[in-house]
Amino acid sequence: ARLKGRLRYTSARRLSPTEVNISTDAVAVSTMVWFIHDIDPIQAQYECKFTAYIEWLSPNAVGLPEHIRLSKEELISLNMPEIDVRNKVELKVEEGPDAYVTDSTVGRIMVSTRYLAKLQLRLKLRNFPFDEQ
Repeated sequence: ARLKGRLRYTSARRLSPTEVNISTDAVAVSTMVWFIHDIDPIQAQYECKFTAYIEWLSPNAVGLPEHIRLSKEELISLNMPEIDVRNKVELKVEEGPDAYVTDSTVGRIMVSTRYLAKLQLRLKLRNFPFDEQ
């Protein structure tokens, strides 16, 4: 129980009134990190290759054939969510997006995209090695 509480991500960030196209639909996002390299502790930056998997339900995908790759035009009509990496310095799409309808009865769509990124992570190292973050 203690571990699950630490893995939960919450954000206190408030949406600005200018963001009028915010969706209230549920989106599941998971990632697989392939490797981390070129760690620069002075700049607090590192490079990372990862794949992001995004799943959501779209009523427009109900009845579409399953497990056939969707085109970019079809993704636009299925309201693909926009995903942002907040701590990015550079972000390049290396492969994808590869999109498929995984369950046509409910309109479940899964998209995978592989990224190569330079990310920034500021750590407080004043009390290192006795710190907790």
